[in-house]
Amino acid sequence: MLGTGAEQRAEAASAAFVEAADERGLVDVAVGEMDSPIGRLTLAVTQRGLLRVVFASEDLDGALGRVAREVSPRILEVPARTDEARRQLEAYFDGARHRFDLPLDRRLMSRFVRSVLERTERVGFGQVATYGQVAKDIGRPTAARAVGAALGRLLVATLAREAVPLAAVLTMVSSYA
Repeated sequence: MLGTGAEQRAEAASAAFVEAADERGLVDVAVGEMDSPIGRLTLAVTQRGLLRVVFASEDLDGALGRVAREVSPRILEVPARTDEARRQLEAYFDGARHRFDLPLDRRLMSRFVRSVLERTERVGFGQVATYGQVAKDIGRPTAARAVGAALGRLLVATLAREAVPLAAVLTMVSSYA
């Protein structure tokens, strides 16, 4: 077990390492955490935008493992890079925000999920579009259940240009595998 002085030096060295890596552009995926009314959220962002939201009920190691395999293994905890996403989510949960202007990194989404998201982005706050309507609009009229399944795994849909009601947020789990 490290003594207090050694622990402080280790923490300082770790912070200096993270800062240097971030300054040199060596962090491809920055991670930060936040508390929310629906539990602890882990946010993963890239230069493109918000990549992934991981809920406390999910396997964090598994989620970040997928990010490492499919996007980049250069993942570090750099909370400052998640500040804007965190601020917008906090305002949303506080009821002060109904629209988001966060860029999204869609690399973990399949083509089908991207098309569902692009269509649901056009559903205004307080408006409703059925899964069947969305399926028809994306040219897959028999895929209503698949649309529902895609949205059921997709918190990021909430962060599209217009937010959906909080009741829908609670069912959108973010693991868009």
